[in-house]
Parts: sequence; C-alpha cells; structure tokens
Amino acid sequence: QIKKIFAMADATIVLSEEWAKFFGDNICDPKKIIVLHNGVIIPDYVKEDYTDRNVLFLGRLGERKGSYDLLKAIPAILKKVPDAHFYLGGDGDIDQSKKIIDENGLSAHVELLGWVRDGEKEEYLKKCSTFILPSYHEGMPMSVLEAMSYGLATISTNVGGIPQIIEDRANGIRIDAGDIVAINDNLVAILSNSTLRSKYGKAAYQTIQKKFNAEGNIDRLVEIYRHLIEE
Repeated sequence: QIKKIFAMADATIVLSEEWAKFFGDNICDPKKIIVLHNGVIIPDYVKEDYTDRNVLFLGRLGERKGSYDLLKAIPAILKKVPDAHFYLGGDGDIDQSKKIIDENGLSAHVELLGWVRDGEKEEYLKKCSTFILPSYHEGMPMSVLEAMSYGLATISTNVGGIPQIIEDRANGIRIDAGDIVAINDNLVAILSNSTLRSKYGKAAYQTIQKKFNAEGNIDRLVEIYRHLIEE
C-alpha cells in the first residue's frame, strides 16, 4: 500500500543521500527522488569568544538521542577538565536523567534546562562553544545545523544525514553511536583547546552558510515545484 501511494507521486523529496538510497532501494522509483537538505536561518551573530568550556545538548532526553551516554561520560571528562559545564535542553526522560546526575554527583556541572526555544535557546547557543548530539538515529537534525550556524564546535554521530553536514576533523567531529570512550576522548580534546574549538566552530559556520542556508533551500524548493508544474 505504501509503495502504491508513493508511485502516485511525481517526486519524493528526502532530507539526505542516506534516505534517498533507502527510499530508492525499498519504496519508490529512484529516478523520482530529490534530495533537499534541511536548512536554517543564518543568525545575525558571529561567535568570536571560544574561551568557555560550556557544552550544549539539544534534543529529547533519553536513549535514542544518546543523552544517557553523554551523562555516563561526564565523570571521566571532569577529572581532566574540572571546570567543564554541561547544559542539556529538551524534554523526555527528565527523571531518569536527574537520577544519573544525582547518583554520580554531577549537579554542580550538569544543568537540565527542559524544553528551550526562541530567545532562551539562543542564549545557550551563544553561551556555549561546544555542542554534542550523540544520537543513535537521525534524519538531518536541526539541532546540529543550528549549533553549527552559531559557530559551535560540534560532535555528533555517523548516522542518518549527519555525515552530509559534518566532515570529520574539518568542521566538527563524528563518532560512532554508543561509543562512550569516544565521547570522553573527543570532549576532553575539544574542551582542553580553545584554538581547536575556534577552528571547528568557524568552519562549521561557513558550512552552514554555504550549504544549509534556509533561503537557498526555499529557492530550490520553488524550482522543484516550478519544474513539476511545467512538466
């Protein structure tokens, strides 16, 4: 039934090359698939100060987004970077997250923000120099795009469309989902080196400006519809 519905469409728009392959192999005619990446509005802000050791996570708290893996890695990180501070924004399994924080004595270093949006979210994007999303499953996560658009040095995983956004060791860092050792090692490396944070953060900003600008995506979407109408 799903294949019949997709067969009726003149085109199928997907968010990443990975999804294009999945849909082409399993659901619809590959010739009808168009990749249109997510895009963000570039903020009227350019990060210059990378001296802080603040880390931001934005996403639903729980296993799927890897927030438990991050919390498990923090005690070892603090042994090497004792002034690191972690802000976790999102709803989800808040009680379980609080339990992990309390059991490991992390309350002085980890703050659960709840769901943040608009001005409050912008405040933390400006306050932090580092962003992490150690997720197990993604399409093309807006949180990664937003963090990079604010010039944050970003760590995420080799899932979904993330490899299309982050070029490992060029404009950020990619790790395997579930690899707590890699979370620890890479956060320690980034938090110990403001020059590295600046390098990844500025490269991230340039990537978003060139490839994931919402204005360019809107123009491309208009062209897709215009082409379909003319056909």
